Amino acid sequence: MFQPGQMVLRSATEWAAQLRREAPGVPALVPSRRQRRRLLALCLGGIGDTVLAFAALRDLRKACPDDHITALAMWPQAAELLEDLGLFDDVLQHNFQRDRSWRSGHKALSLCLAGYDASILTFPTNRFEYNVLSYLIGARRRWGHSYVRGGDAANLRFLLTDRVAQQLGRHVVDENRELIRAFSGTAIETPADIRLGPLDPSYHSHAQRMFAHLDRPLVGIHAGCSTYKGHAVRRWPIERFGRLCRRMESQGYQPVVFGGPEEQPIRIAIQSECPQVFFAHGESIRQTAALIARCSAFVSNDSGLSHIAAAMNVPVVMVVGPTDPRGIGPYPGHGVAVASTLACSPCFQVSRSPLRCSHRITSACMQEISVDRVWSALIDVLADRQVLMRSRDILRWRAGNNHNTRTLRLPVLTSASCAMEEK
Repeated sequence: MFQPGQMVLRSATEWAAQLRREAPGVPALVPSRRQRRRLLALCLGGIGDTVLAFAALRDLRKACPDDHITALAMWPQAAELLEDLGLFDDVLQHNFQRDRSWRSGHKALSLCLAGYDASILTFPTNRFEYNVLSYLIGARRRWGHSYVRGGDAANLRFLLTDRVAQQLGRHVVDENRELIRAFSGTAIETPADIRLGPLDPSYHSHAQRMFAHLDRPLVGIHAGCSTYKGHAVRRWPIERFGRLCRRMESQGYQPVVFGGPEEQPIRIAIQSECPQVFFAHGESIRQTAALIARCSAFVSNDSGLSHIAAAMNVPVVMVVGPTDPRGIGPYPGHGVAVASTLACSPCFQVSRSPLRCSHRITSACMQEISVDRVWSALIDVLADRQVLMRSRDILRWRAGNNHNTRTLRLPVLTSASCAMEEK
């Protein structure tokens, strides 16, 4: 991520901190009670990791309603979703992994000159480079996690002034909320709000037009996931996604396959198993989220799109093997995880090391999960959603509000009924 030569920025950041303290008209690092603190939320993970921090970021704004809060994202798509939350005074984006070293160094120095009182590294960010970046930014208090995997010295965690211990089995959403609770010093009593921010109506209109000709209940499918650090082994076999889609189609559901341009071969392989699949690809992450919102359920590997689906109140069936379903599966009330039963699963812990399968059969944990298990889980979440939506329709009918086209008659989930969820 960072080149070794970037460590020379340490003296530059110390000089910048001294400049801030001495320059007239520049507030000191430790503000008085009447001053607005400047806080920086470092959301440096992928899209899915950023979405899983939304509940904690809402907690942060509630705990610090008058402070100036800036969010820094690594990826442009994550920055867009952070902007939609409406929580921040500023949303910044810079890719420290892919940009040139001198540009990353310049960005770190500009953040240092901004004079933040505290920075918060959201979970998971178990890399020494993130701790170095937090230190270079120069906030007086630098918050983050102590992780189970990797030593504090090796990952330079001593560069953080305050750390919260990772707890195995605790969901990522709750890890982030615990960090904000420790930072703010206040108890968090409200349930976790993992939703995406409101999307512009034009995105929902586009989704409605794209699916207008489909008259069956829509079930989203994402057979890909990030391949970064060997994470391609998290993928359930493509042919099983194809067989699952074939079963959906035979039972009256419309499989809708999502994925980026780089996942085109996966979509073609699924279509060879089930020609009736429909391909949906948004031109932006917001457009993709609006398309997912019209699905009755979403079946996926552990991927960013699965977390977006849960954040759009679409129940998720997540197929997981190497990763821990307790920590990364759908948040309680938003779906189920179909996990491997192999003794070696889960094997991946949050760390900077690549994911390597030690089983004699690569991805044995994913291959062990049958189509029948995933189908059974899908039928369960669809049934739960059917009951929920019928109950909501009854309440709306009793209130004398039928929302124009909504009725009590819901024998099966339909794409039209999914639109009701957006109201």
